[in-house]
Amino acid sequence: MKPEDNNIKTDQSDFIVRSPSEDARRSFLYLVRAGEYVYTPGFRDSRSAFDDFLLFCVLEGSVSLDVDGRGLNVPAGRFCLVDCHRPHAFGTSVGARVLWLHFDGVGAREYYRYIADHAGQVVAPADPEAAIDRMRHVVDAARSEQGYPEPEMAADLTLLLSRMAACRPDAKARQKRRQLDQIVAYISTHLTGDLSVPTLAQRMSMSEYHFIRLFKQAMGMTPHAYIVSVRVSAAKYLLASGSMPMTHICTACGFSSVTALGTTFRRSVGMTPTQYRRRNQARIPAVGGSSPVLAFD
Repeated sequence: MKPEDNNIKTDQSDFIVRSPSEDARRSFLYLVRAGEYVYTPGFRDSRSAFDDFLLFCVLEGSVSLDVDGRGLNVPAGRFCLVDCHRPHAFGTSVGARVLWLHFDGVGAREYYRYIADHAGQVVAPADPEAAIDRMRHVVDAARSEQGYPEPEMAADLTLLLSRMAACRPDAKARQKRRQLDQIVAYISTHLTGDLSVPTLAQRMSMSEYHFIRLFKQAMGMTPHAYIVSVRVSAAKYLLASGSMPMTHICTACGFSSVTALGTTFRRSVGMTPTQYRRRNQARIPAVGGSSPVLAFD
């Protein structure tokens, strides 16, 4: 479809409208509209509200955005995320070529909040060309007459928004996030090791206070609470998927004793490890036996 506006070059601009199925509304992220516009100098538009979210990338020129009483400038190579449920206005004094899409669906608002909180509304990807290519793929797939299956669309949108979520506004913030990701990976692979706050803070070259504050800000819980959750999760898997003795599970998951495992597990899960195993473990007969029967002792 072609836009109708005096400040848009209609011969170089188009858009497409999508309507999600009921299954997509219940299950996925989905496109609402997508396109590429070339704006001439002096373009200006204001909107009271759309019931969706907007992600756009400035390919050439620059765009100014007014939202929540703030003025934002979006230069070429940058992305911008807008909550269209709120009044907003945008324009350009120099002209711009913009690739854009409106999206909604399950998790849309949560993605918006996370990206706005961690990367800001104007996002500068570490690899802008790769991010632009990914967004162009989404827009081109929406235009294609070959069809764009909704699960594939949801996967593409998720990947694109995840690229935005991974961005950080400055080099120092990006470095801290990389360090934190490394600590999270270290915890997952060293459950039987020393995971005390002093040891983890030392690995990040931070004071214990600063490490705890940074970790809680990023993960929503203290390092201790996170380590407990990972150890309990590992114990749940081992309890439900095999017959490993409780003492071995205790050691493998980094608990100091079977008593500590039982106390922590019951506090977190609401039942003892033995009760959890009985409830969740299926008894599968040997090959050649009768049909599988689930038994819950």
